[in-house]
Amino acid sequence: PSLDDYLALARIAIPIIREECPDAQMMLGSYAGFCHGCASWTAEAWEEQVGRSTLLGAVRALAKDVDLIGWHPFYQTAPDDDSVHTYRASVEAFKAWAAAQGFVGECSCTEYNWGASYPAPAEPHWWGSCVCSEVEKAKYVARLSVLHTALDMGSFFCEVWGNAWYPLDLSLLRRTFGADPISPLQPQPAYYAMRNLATALDGLRPATFEVVVEGAPAGLEVCTLARPGERVVALWLTGPAVDECLGTPVRVVIAGAGGPATGYDCLNGVSQALNATPVAGGLALEAILLRDYPLLLRCAQA
Repeated sequence: PSLDDYLALARIAIPIIREECPDAQMMLGSYAGFCHGCASWTAEAWEEQVGRSTLLGAVRALAKDVDLIGWHPFYQTAPDDDSVHTYRASVEAFKAWAAAQGFVGECSCTEYNWGASYPAPAEPHWWGSCVCSEVEKAKYVARLSVLHTALDMGSFFCEVWGNAWYPLDLSLLRRTFGADPISPLQPQPAYYAMRNLATALDGLRPATFEVVVEGAPAGLEVCTLARPGERVVALWLTGPAVDECLGTPVRVVIAGAGGPATGYDCLNGVSQALNATPVAGGLALEAILLRDYPLLLRCAQA
C-alpha cells in the first residue's frame, strides 16, 4: 500500500468525521505486523525505520489526530521466536515512541492467531511455522490475552468464528472439512480459555508491585495487575507449550498483599484456595505449580 495515498485520505477524512461526529474515536488502520525488536533500537535506528515502515510513518504523521493504534503481531509464529520473547518490551518501547510523537490514546492488538489446523496446511503459505495441538493453541491464546491486559491493551483473536473454507484454523471453534453440508463448529479449548479470561481479567489494570518467584526455571513471564482492593499476579513458563505440563513448584512472595489468596486456572476455569503465609511487607504463597499457561494468583490488597 501507498503510505502517501493513505495519509492524503486520512487528512481529508479526519476533520470531516471530527466535525460531524465529535464523540467518535478515530483508529489508525490496523497494521499487518509490528515493529518487533524495537526495544533495542537506537535513536538513529528509529529514524531509519520510520522511513521504511508504513506503521511508523503513519504514526508519526497522524499521532496527534488519532485515538487508537492497532496491529496484528502474530500468525502461527513459533513461540520460541525472538519476536515473541521481545514482544512485551517492544510494545512498551513503541508506546513510548508514539507518545513522543504526540499520541495520547490507546493501543490494541486487533488481530492475532495461533491455529490448530488438521490436517496441517501444505507449504508454501504466508503464515509462520508453528504447528500446535488444540490444547497448545489454547495456552498461546491465554498467554497473549493476559499479556495484553498487562500492557493495558485490548486484544482480539482472529477469528472468534470461522467456517471451513480457509486452510488455516482461524477460529475458536472446531471445524470439519469443507465438504460437510453442515459444520458443527464445536468449541475448541481456546474458546473456553478465552471465555474464562474474559471474566477473570474484567476490570483488571496494569499495576506495579514487587513479586519474587523462588525456584523458578528460566523462561518465566510475570504480569502484575490490580483492581480495587485486589492484587493479581499472572505467571507462566514461556516457549513452546505441550499438551500436558506437569508443572514446577515455586514459592511466590507478593508485596503489599494479604490473605486470603486463591489461584485461578484459566484453561479449566477452576479456583482453588492457596497456602498463604504473611511475611514482612506482603504474602508468601507456598507450593504454587508453575505451568506453560497463565495461572492467576489473587490476593487482597493489604
